[in-house]
Amino acid sequence: MPTILTLANIHDEIRRRFGETDASNTSITDTEITRQVNQYTQRLPARASQLGRELGLVADGKTMRFDMWRTSTNSTTSPGPSNLIVTAGSQNIDFPNDYDHWISFYDRTHTKPIYVVEEVSRWLYEELRDAPSGPTKAVEIRGFVSGNGSVWRRRGQLWPSVTSGVTPSIEMLYWRLPADLESDGDTLDIDHKYVMLPIYGAMLEVLRDDDPAYTRYERMEAGMLVDLARSGRAT
Repeated sequence: MPTILTLANIHDEIRRRFGETDASNTSITDTEITRQVNQYTQRLPARASQLGRELGLVADGKTMRFDMWRTSTNSTTSPGPSNLIVTAGSQNIDFPNDYDHWISFYDRTHTKPIYVVEEVSRWLYEELRDAPSGPTKAVEIRGFVSGNGSVWRRRGQLWPSVTSGVTPSIEMLYWRLPADLESDGDTLDIDHKYVMLPIYGAMLEVLRDDDPAYTRYERMEAGMLVDLARSGRAT
């Protein structure tokens, strides 16, 4: 059976490594432990990419992505489904709030793939910008916006313009951000092989650089990060 750690387990494990057993008399609170573990897990792609560049696995300008966080807006599996938000007749398409990077798009309404493009007004103004309204051919990735439940989401723009009254059903395959731990029963959103990695990372954040244990955790983190980096793909 794989090792599955809940947030309560993680609190206990980090305190044990700190030599503290009493949560009521401690130098680090449960809230701080949770914050450090969540922050470390969220930045794992960047951390692994940094190491990947040092190992020659990742080219400059690329970021490692991991299939343990690969999902679809049409998924019915945990932690999905996430939804693309499209308004009838609108070119705007708002991505899930756990969106990290796209893999592919598919128009379920017209049963055909949608291609990702850039600088439509510069390079594709005849084919897309100035084309008559109709089925979606391409999507251009834009920045973040707020408005859907006051949640910041990445937004895309559909090309050509969408026919009035039509609400395209678009599926996106994408890499998501790992889910945060919030309650004691939540489990780490990570491949079980790397379940200890956020603990090692959190220990590096809460230990002083001159602590005798710091170098030990640094080595343990690096060893597991190398394995993780080799399992990813650069985009």
